[in-house]
Amino acid sequence: MTSEDFSILLLTVEVATVATLLILPIGVAAGWLLSRGGGPLRTFAETVVSLPLVLPPTAVGILLLEALRKRGTIGGLLDSYGIELLFTRRAVVLATAVMAFPLLVRPARAAFEEVLAKHGDHPLANYVRLVQGVNLSRTYTIISGHDSRPVEVRLPILDESQTLLTAATAPNSRVDDLSKAMGLTRLSHEQRRAGNDTAADATMTRAQTLRSPRR
Repeated sequence: MTSEDFSILLLTVEVATVATLLILPIGVAAGWLLSRGGGPLRTFAETVVSLPLVLPPTAVGILLLEALRKRGTIGGLLDSYGIELLFTRRAVVLATAVMAFPLLVRPARAAFEEVLAKHGDHPLANYVRLVQGVNLSRTYTIISGHDSRPVEVRLPILDESQTLLTAATAPNSRVDDLSKAMGLTRLSHEQRRAGNDTAADATMTRAQTLRSPRR
């Protein structure tokens, strides 16, 4: 190995290490938030996070170049402080971090979602059941990144949703009253969609009881 080859290898290791350390706390936090959240906001966040995987690398590079140039959105702000990123090692680190970010967020989110399977008896596992039960009751449009099916639609899985919500909102569940009332409201809605009005009314009564101020 020549000295030139060694310098290239050293630069690669340096860039990869710094980029990983840069995105590690943000990526883990994003994975945790995505595993807990739900609704349109989560769908939008997942779409934004997945963009570096879906867009061609050239397109991502052009977007970064446009943002970091002196007259760009970020580059103009940095230039006012005397900071220049384009065509520097810091720019290489930033580009690497952007491309690697979704590759960290996805397994981080999956790891948090696996908490329920491995630690189902833990008191906090009921919060995982609550979030998953709510998420399974909704329709999601997912950007998969596969060439054959770049966009997938996941329909609600009502039976599993009701099972998880029932377990999370059981009387002996260690879930705070506010979260339990929210889960009961969602469970009541799903029971009514399934045609079980009697159970839906009883569940909604429990939710209203938890919401009412205690004397």
